[in-house]
Amino acid sequence: MPRFFARLAENVAQSHFAAYKHLHTRTIRVPMAPNSPHAAALALPMTASALSDIADAINRMSAAYAEVAGTAENRSFRNFRTSDLLEITGLNDRQVREWRRANKHTLESYDPAAETKGTLPQLPLTLAEMHRMMQELGVAPRRPKGSRAIRLGCFNFKGGSTKTSTCFNLAGFFALYGWRTLVIDADPQGSLSTMFGFSPEDVDPQHTLLPALNSVSSQDLFNQITLSPLKTHIDGLDIVPANLEMIGADFDITAAFMERLPAARDFYACVDRAIRTVEHNYDIVLIDGAPAFSFAALATMWAADGMIIPVPPASPDFKATAAFCAMASSGLQSLANRAGDPERQWAPVMFVHNRVKNRSQSSEVIQSLSKEAFGRHLSEAGIPDTTAIPNALARQMSVWEATPSDVDSRGLRQARLAYAELGGKVVNAIRAAWASGFAKEDPAVVAEMLELERLAREAAAGIAAGTPHPEDAALEVSHGRG
Repeated sequence: MPRFFARLAENVAQSHFAAYKHLHTRTIRVPMAPNSPHAAALALPMTASALSDIADAINRMSAAYAEVAGTAENRSFRNFRTSDLLEITGLNDRQVREWRRANKHTLESYDPAAETKGTLPQLPLTLAEMHRMMQELGVAPRRPKGSRAIRLGCFNFKGGSTKTSTCFNLAGFFALYGWRTLVIDADPQGSLSTMFGFSPEDVDPQHTLLPALNSVSSQDLFNQITLSPLKTHIDGLDIVPANLEMIGADFDITAAFMERLPAARDFYACVDRAIRTVEHNYDIVLIDGAPAFSFAALATMWAADGMIIPVPPASPDFKATAAFCAMASSGLQSLANRAGDPERQWAPVMFVHNRVKNRSQSSEVIQSLSKEAFGRHLSEAGIPDTTAIPNALARQMSVWEATPSDVDSRGLRQARLAYAELGGKVVNAIRAAWASGFAKEDPAVVAEMLELERLAREAAAGIAAGTPHPEDAALEVSHGRG
């Protein structure tokens, strides 16, 4: 008998030793066959170029899958029935019927036969038509006058924390309910971009955060970097996608520090300045943060007004969130001191439980600890652990796009209710932040950005019409060709 059991009472020792012997005799034995073909294949060496071949194969398979799921150009959002319209817009049945009848000839689903049969009131609306109806009837939500867009970052350095899926489904919620929304993918892997139908390998770097991040290594302190968002298939929702070249941004910022370039001193403000150039067109800006602690991660956190921090209710994730908070606190406090704003605040800040399992003892323990640790910043709205969410993501769909024919209907309803509750709490927190004077709009900045947009439109119109730029025309005259 092992020495440990000798220290126990006789009856206890006998019972435990019997169990021990049973466990010992039932030990799972791993078959050892070093000469098998499979073992030999696994032992084959691999070169760096072989990894590149694997990457190419995965990209080909991903491209084939994307053709099935749909790219950004050929995807569309589902249509909405009367019951959906009433729930989302808050309008009554009479208002919806009258608007539909008054605008019938402009509706995609309009059919003269439907009017003859009396079924016109039941015709579905596209998301763009629903948003137009909300705008014309005065129920479209907008940020208060004098306030700028609230920037919310989904941050957590722990892999599998569901920050990207949280950002994706919240963005869909905001856009669905009429908020003008911009999402920014700050993760070079581009998972969020892929969900919207943009391949990180194919995205033009000029449409990403890369120009803003690279501005840190620029010699030109007055170089104005503007973001160039792209339209998604969801009306009212634009994106600044990610590109794999963003991986090198941290090396460039490090080099800028080593070379003591002037712009490196306030590297943390590069994303903030870039967002300022477009945020006047939106109500809410959502940022899918970088997956690890880096210069780019600090810059996106500094640019954010508030944070949404997903926390799966498992012990490793809970501890990893503590590490994230410690790193974020240290980094952001250092930046605040550098910026001369040591009392810088972020609002709203919300910790959100994801993948919550019903009747799970570990989940209940972590949720109880979370109440004590996060206090009033813990959202009571948790996201359930339902297969409907990952199954929808596998089809590059949010829970708002998926239908019962795509995923489990019961799980889909649970997911929609949970994200709607979370989205409602976030909206209420945003409105409270605006009401308290947080995120005030700078009229001078807005006027400057609007003027730049006007000049860009005029330049684009001139190019389309074949009209040379004034400087080009002057150059032609000087050469005797005018």
